[in-house]
Formats: sequence, structure tokens, C-alpha cells
Amino acid sequence: MSVQYGHLMRGAPLRLTHPPIVEATCEVRFAQPEGVPADMLPGLLYPNLRARYPEMQRQPVADVPSPIRAADPNLQYVPWIRFVGEKESIGLGDRVASVSVLSEYQNWETFRERIFELWAALEEVGALNKVERVSIKFINIIDDPATPLHELLRLKVELGDTQFQDQRLHLVMQTARPNFLEILQVVTHAQVNSQISPSSAPRPGTVLDVDVLSNCDLSDFVTRGGLLIDEAHEIAKQVFLGAVTDKALKSWGALYA
Repeated sequence: MSVQYGHLMRGAPLRLTHPPIVEATCEVRFAQPEGVPADMLPGLLYPNLRARYPEMQRQPVADVPSPIRAADPNLQYVPWIRFVGEKESIGLGDRVASVSVLSEYQNWETFRERIFELWAALEEVGALNKVERVSIKFINIIDDPATPLHELLRLKVELGDTQFQDQRLHLVMQTARPNFLEILQVVTHAQVNSQISPSSAPRPGTVLDVDVLSNCDLSDFVTRGGLLIDEAHEIAKQVFLGAVTDKALKSWGALYA
């Protein structure tokens, strides 16, 4: 089996006028803050966040008693409540907090501000004293039915004498980098649902999912977290740009100066 995806060899655009991002998420996982029961964490954070996220939504896992969640590794990092704004949301669990921009992604500077707003609230209650992992994830959808996928995505897959053309495909690639683990997923013939408007029709297309996770010591996260998330974003950007064609970038309104 042979799998190849492109590496960036050209000048990178400064910005995409119409980015294909349908969801961008930054997640931080941490040890339980001392003296703060898990059920109290959302209430302590909400006063600093409700202006931007006025709606609270309990998730199904909220019905599981806190001691059971704490004892189950599969539930410790599952958000059990969400604070929801117009186009953004925050997810909170016993040992996890995330901020997501759902559709209408503007730019990294704006998303970075949302990340730092959440981190500032977490730092106030001691949740960043023992950070275990930080990650950033971008879900992109390529949905131009008039253009063959190979003209938009720099991907070549061969299995024996069979070459990928337009078959259903779910590909996952993991690449270790200094301080990070990069996970790239490609899913063709996918259906993407909106978390902002769950009742809206699913959006068909090919999903290009780029996830960058920390793989390093985070004992100094409070002072070093900003540099780490900037580095993770740069890795995600380079992976994305290396995986798509110039034609795709042009269709998304790439600006080079």
C-alpha cells in the first residue's frame, strides 16, 4: 500500500478569504484543581464567560454522578456542560475545557483571543496549575462537486494495482514532531452536521481534519502556553497548506500580499 500527501513547496498565502474551516477547537486537559469539586467548576467560570456565551446546555454525561465520571477514564475528559454563544461554544468536563469556533471562522488572531479568554478564567480557579495536554484541531470540508477531488487535494493512495479515484476513503496518518503529535484525517463522501444549527441539513463533501496535540512537559504551561499554541497552529497550517492544491487555495480566495 502506498500513501502520499503533498508537502508545502510554494509560498504560503497570508490569508484565505473564504476558509473551508467548519470547526476549530482548542482543548486543554488538566488535573482536578485542588479544593474545587468537579461539579462546581462551571459555576466558578461562568461569571467571566457568560457575556459571550449566554446559553448553558447540559450534556447527557451530566446525568452520570461525579464519582463515577472521575473513576472512568472514558468520561474524565468528556464535556458535560456547554456555554454557547452565537457562533462559538465552550465545553467543560471534570478535567477538560475547550473553546470552539463553529463555522464562520474569521482568523487566527480572533480565535487566539477566545482561547486566551478561556485560559484566563481557568487560571483564576487554579485549573492550569497541572496541565496534562493541550491541542488544536481544524475540521475543513472540501465541497466543490464540479471539481474532481484530485484537483483540490494532493493525495495519492494505491493498494496493489488499485488507485484511489473517487471511492469512499477514511485515512488517518500520525506524525511525531518535536513537542507535538500531528494527526491528519481524510474522509471522503462525508456528511458534516452543524453544531450551531443541529436541525440544518448536513453538508456533504470531503473532510480534511488536522489535529495537533502536545507531547511534551507542560509544568510551565502558565508561562509557556501561548508559545505552544502558536507553534501548534503553525504546524496545523503547514499541514493543511501542504495537503491542498493551488486550485483549491484560489477557490478559497487566497491572499498572498
